[in-house]
Amino acid sequence: ELNAHCESVAQEAERLFENAFFISQLSQAEGQAHVLEGTEKYMARDVAAPKTYEQALKGRFAHLWRDSIQAELENLRQHKVYTWVRKTPGMRVIGRPATAFKVKVDENGKISQFKTRICARGYLQRKGVDFYSSFAPVSVITTFRALIASASKKGMWIDSIDIRSAFLLAPLKAPLYCEPPRGAEPPFPDACWRLDRCLYGLKQSAMRWFTMLTDTLVKLGFRQGVADPCYFSRKADGEIELRLCVHVDDMVLVCNDRDYLAAFRERLAEEFTLTSSSTDRSCQYLGMSVSRLRDGAVMLNMLGFTADLLHRYKMQDAKPVSTPMQPGVNFSKEQCPKTDAERLEMSSTPYLQAIGSLLWLVQTCRPDIAIAVNVLSRFASNPGKQHWAGVKWLLRYLAGTANLGIVYGRKVDGVPHAPLTASCDASWADCKETRASTSGHIIMSCGGPISWSSRKMKVQALSSMEAEFHSLCLCTRELVHLRTLFLRDFGYSASDLTIPAYGKLAIGAYTGDYPPPEPITIMEDNTAAIALAKSKGARHSRAKHIELKWFWVRTMVQAGIVLPVYCPTKENLSDLMTKPVTKAVLEYLRPRILWPYEEPESQDKDEATTHRRASS
Repeated sequence: ELNAHCESVAQEAERLFENAFFISQLSQAEGQAHVLEGTEKYMARDVAAPKTYEQALKGRFAHLWRDSIQAELENLRQHKVYTWVRKTPGMRVIGRPATAFKVKVDENGKISQFKTRICARGYLQRKGVDFYSSFAPVSVITTFRALIASASKKGMWIDSIDIRSAFLLAPLKAPLYCEPPRGAEPPFPDACWRLDRCLYGLKQSAMRWFTMLTDTLVKLGFRQGVADPCYFSRKADGEIELRLCVHVDDMVLVCNDRDYLAAFRERLAEEFTLTSSSTDRSCQYLGMSVSRLRDGAVMLNMLGFTADLLHRYKMQDAKPVSTPMQPGVNFSKEQCPKTDAERLEMSSTPYLQAIGSLLWLVQTCRPDIAIAVNVLSRFASNPGKQHWAGVKWLLRYLAGTANLGIVYGRKVDGVPHAPLTASCDASWADCKETRASTSGHIIMSCGGPISWSSRKMKVQALSSMEAEFHSLCLCTRELVHLRTLFLRDFGYSASDLTIPAYGKLAIGAYTGDYPPPEPITIMEDNTAAIALAKSKGARHSRAKHIELKWFWVRTMVQAGIVLPVYCPTKENLSDLMTKPVTKAVLEYLRPRILWPYEEPESQDKDEATTHRRASS
């Protein structure tokens, strides 16, 4: 018994010594973030974030998570989020908050922070009792890409910042009550928290934070966007312009004056606590790396995310393939599991997780895999072995093209260098089960894509013309939104938006030798769909069955908003969005929308500014 007691004392002493050793190496950031010095040898993907409070207190990094929990509790106390009160009869208490853990990743995939958050159980709240409204907008990623494209043309400085503990800054209109979280020591019996500020997880937290941020930016002289409520802009001294795009607590800023941008950051730091991983050459936004290249162009890429994705599924050393989808392979529901034994066999396959990661990659900066992800995601509810083989084939394609990214501000052969041009296409009745068609479009700005889509149509088209006409309508809808963004928010004039299009495109249209008209050019390879969109007469007998809503595109053409023009199929970029193409077609069209990774500029910043503005 004495030996057992001595052994337990020795183990406790060893634990305390080890804890002190790790704490001595901690570089503590403000709030709930911790950075452990000496973790350079670890990749963030090698450290699994705990799922529960109990898991956090076990394992190799238990000491870090334990201190991170206490740091988060101290962070809440410093922000005056809660007050200890005694429970009273009839008091509505919304349960004990949960504890969430995350390993933060830098742009190289290394560990940057061990992060803990205390999250309220918002699903226990009742509308009309605990909250009344919960909606809060977030910026669409198309706005971000359009902002970067416009900044590349004008040679503007690009920066990104993160507002620390954003939700904790927003006050609640009425206090709420909850049980104290795990790790918090009540000062007296029957104690609970009275929440005076928003806590992560509350239904109204996002709305209250966005309202507070909007009021602050308007107070600082910003104008809220018309096309996107998360876009803000401010002008000063006639020529200086500052623009920013907000996604919850992440901001990307562009400005044509470096000193003015620095002054705004200092002013914003008086209102909020800011963090940033930006350098003079690059910054990060929502996991995307934004870097200024040597010729003044701007590149978006997801190198770190792609590398982590390949490691997660052990495909980093796989033999690369040349196309996103295997030639000659068709996927169908006939390949889905039909028996319980087959479903059980596929249940351990991380198909949904892979599709989710690939969808994020498509939405950010990899339009070349859009059609492959579109097809494979149709079987996410019941995937078969062939479908999983298709996912692994796509990962092999990414293994060979992980360095590709979007470049703005650089002229590309065969691509109009204008703020807005578009191309659309459709494949007719390509779905074997439903005979539905697939539509696709790509919208370009300043040499790079800012919006793209590949989707299965919800209606059956009776002809290729009808399928193309539906695709033309969907592309027009997106263009109308982007036109409003460029005209009313970015300050472009209608005559500066697009390239000239007098019937068929001429070589001079690509070089800018003609004065541009107002309608935005849409390149389409189906002459019948173009004629139907431009027609002012009665509807043709072969088009009488088409729903009236699709003829909205004709209204847009007649109003001078868009202008469809003919483009040969082999030159149509949207061909990549509608069908699995051959290696030859892919290698011909892909260089027009994606570029291999290039090192950011390394020259002196003042010289770089002169070079960028001269090139723009």
